[in-house]
Amino acid sequence: MTVNKNESGITLIELMVAIAIIGVVISALYLSYFSSVSVFSFNRAQTEFHRDQRLISENIAKKVRSAEGINDNFNPGSLPIAGLLLKIDEDEKIFFGVNSNNYFYVDNDPAASGGERVISQNKISVDSNIFNYTDGVLEIKITLINNDGKEYTFIESYNPRLSDIDVSVTL
Repeated sequence: MTVNKNESGITLIELMVAIAIIGVVISALYLSYFSSVSVFSFNRAQTEFHRDQRLISENIAKKVRSAEGINDNFNPGSLPIAGLLLKIDEDEKIFFGVNSNNYFYVDNDPAASGGERVISQNKISVDSNIFNYTDGVLEIKITLINNDGKEYTFIESYNPRLSDIDVSVTL
């Protein structure tokens, strides 16, 4: 039997080196994929927090600027915390609060039932009073909690345009 030395082939060592290189490349691809997925999830959660903050802030800001009366300790029923009742004029009162499911909501007609509209997708922590009206400034401090249990606290201050605000507004 004659051995031809011109035959080319892959040795076991070359095959093992190629498999190792492919393994490193595939590991790097998986690592970058899972990193981008976790960054996407983090950014989505932050976007949800900021969206809820913006919705809550904009809804309150629109009404506080034109309010004639503010009651920052108003409890219309079985709420775990007091809410915010704004008197816009003689015929219009608006309530902001936290419902029994711990979502922030606005009620454009608090005297009648069925006018509630939830404006947050994250739950609200109800550990303390979130509304505080002192020295002509309304301050809200809200802690949003997402489904993963992560918390985001924001504090906003609003200045009503009227200087003489009635602070004993009732339904």
